[in-house]
Amino acid sequence: FFFPTGKRPKSTIPSNMSEWHRNVEIAKTRADLVGVCRLRYSVYVDELKRDNYAHLNNAERILEDPLDHEDGVVNLFVRAPGDDGDADADVGLLAGCARIHVPVPEKYHEMFGIGDAGLFPGAGPDDFAFFSRFMVAAKFRGRNGATESIYERCYVQARQMGAKYLLLNCSPSLATVYENRGWVRYKHTHWDGNMGMTLPMCLPIEETAFLGSLGTFSIIPVELRAASSASGDGGPEGVPKGEWLTHTLTRFEAPLVSSRFCTPEIIQNFILQRISVEELNQVPLFSDTTSPERMAFLQSAGSCVPFIRVKAGDSISLVGEVRDEAFLVLSGRVRAEYGDTLLGFAGVGALIGEKAFLSGAKRAMAVRAEEDVEMLVISRITFKKAMVKSPEVAVKFLFNVACCLSRSYSDNMARMHAEIEALHEASAQPSLVLSSNNWRTLRDNNDNGEETGDKRNMLAEVVKKGNAVLHKMSMLDMKATLNWSHKTRTQKCRQLNRN
Repeated sequence: FFFPTGKRPKSTIPSNMSEWHRNVEIAKTRADLVGVCRLRYSVYVDELKRDNYAHLNNAERILEDPLDHEDGVVNLFVRAPGDDGDADADVGLLAGCARIHVPVPEKYHEMFGIGDAGLFPGAGPDDFAFFSRFMVAAKFRGRNGATESIYERCYVQARQMGAKYLLLNCSPSLATVYENRGWVRYKHTHWDGNMGMTLPMCLPIEETAFLGSLGTFSIIPVELRAASSASGDGGPEGVPKGEWLTHTLTRFEAPLVSSRFCTPEIIQNFILQRISVEELNQVPLFSDTTSPERMAFLQSAGSCVPFIRVKAGDSISLVGEVRDEAFLVLSGRVRAEYGDTLLGFAGVGALIGEKAFLSGAKRAMAVRAEEDVEMLVISRITFKKAMVKSPEVAVKFLFNVACCLSRSYSDNMARMHAEIEALHEASAQPSLVLSSNNWRTLRDNNDNGEETGDKRNMLAEVVKKGNAVLHKMSMLDMKATLNWSHKTRTQKCRQLNRN
């Protein structure tokens, strides 16, 4: 499967591959594609609770988008072969799927930097393949070769189709999963209307020495892996680097590319160049932890947790999103918003999104980069692996996150009490009195989105004066009105995301 540039003969599956590899197929019929799309739906919606994608078909429980039907697209899937002790009930079940597109659709060129000679010197549009919709059913993850077989077959397929670079965009929490298989970060994050903040990553297909040194590609000849391993000293300086990786590492610091090129000392120096030890000690997440404990936690995901860059003005999260990562700001400044209301700013040392990432709740506010920002990504995957590898360290960090949540809850309660007191004081000198009946009319009659006549004027007056008095309103009416307001804003945000 490895041949000189320009010579790409058709390949066959080696005889020594497992039954999983033999069971990888190309979706050729409508029934094949529907099965793939149903697996996507079960992962995205049933498991990850991400129900805001534009191409969901809830009636048929499929996730199918226009890219599935474009020229140059290959959908691959693998079924459980029934070997390695699988239960009979699992035999033939669709276990994993992925999609390859060569060349990459033009609408994704900006996201990936295709055509940017600074990122990919000398590369043309046909040198790139787009790798997407890669997922494995929960019951088959981490065993029996389901993940490896579909992943490796996609790699072979991309080479057969003439690609030199295999590109994907994933959520930051999954960066270490792909990094452990040879993908690297090479540019800033990208905001996707359906997926939210994503991280473009690249696998240099033809840098076989680098890929062979990872030991994760069973389709790379054993002798190539041995030669690659023997050529290095085991440290980051000894990792084989081809022309493109060498070029990328001259543009970005190693921790912003891959932890494969880093030692703990490099990671620690990278962090301390951006945030001092004193500032780091003040970060609630790192409270009462030592430097070795922090490094043990950061490396618990199998490689160091990723560092990402976000351009000024780009979004980091939206109201209503469900994500499984939090972010520690290392440089720059971010702003928090709810609708058109600015809630505040946060700078170096701020931890963003810890409540939603730990509980799986929807994001309560929107966050965007006020300046160019560098952040450290802390995911639920990191915590879970830390519990296995370094349970004593993981307990400390979980305790610190719990303290953050407790303080946040107390602060919110204090602000709520202050606002209630302010309402009581304003009621003594009302500038606008709305009766309980008026508020019910405004609330109930606007559920259909209409804001006409008296209702619109009433709402405009409330917004204009700002100190409207909820006069003669019961607590039940107040709660119902606030719930209606939040529901309306959330629906509008979802509609904007879909558009």
